Amino acid sequence: MTHLSRILEHLEDIAPDEVCDDCLSEALGIKPRQSVNQVCRQLGHAGKIVRWQARCSVCRSTKLVNRHSTQASSARPTAVATPRPPDVPASPAQPPDVDIEQARTAVVRLVLSIWRRHFAEDPPRGPAALIVQLRNEAILPTHIANMMHTVCGLRNVHVYEEMPLDANAMTIAAAALAIISEWAEEQGLPAGFRS
Repeated sequence: MTHLSRILEHLEDIAPDEVCDDCLSEALGIKPRQSVNQVCRQLGHAGKIVRWQARCSVCRSTKLVNRHSTQASSARPTAVATPRPPDVPASPAQPPDVDIEQARTAVVRLVLSIWRRHFAEDPPRGPAALIVQLRNEAILPTHIANMMHTVCGLRNVHVYEEMPLDANAMTIAAAALAIISEWAEEQGLPAGFRS
């Protein structure tokens, strides 16, 4: 039986409970944990499971959790400290509701907190320079730095060029935030993204 089949079957068996990737990895003996993450992201994109920030029914930590889609309620939990955009991109007809200003602020706070963990001196001026420096120091993976630049770039054209963000831009912003937030969670960093 494949990892995908085992994870889907397990989530169906424990429904309506929701469980984080770490607890799925432990319960099913799938190592490394990133294998579970990759499969769950694939299942989320296929609409077979739903992923969002909530309390894991096993470890009781507030993390990215997974629930079988047939058991997912239509309303996601609202009393969550740091909700994240859904993994499943919305169609252009129904774009995710992303506050691009808050998203950019969350990215800036995250990179500043990362800088302070690694350096005593003042950070470079401006989020773009800060992101580049952290990437050049091999602290930020290139793909995460690119996602951060995407969020900041969308915010900048929206604010400085007064460009309205269409459904495609909102979907891109939501996906970039999900990628950044998932990476930050894996690193034990405060993400704080709000859609």
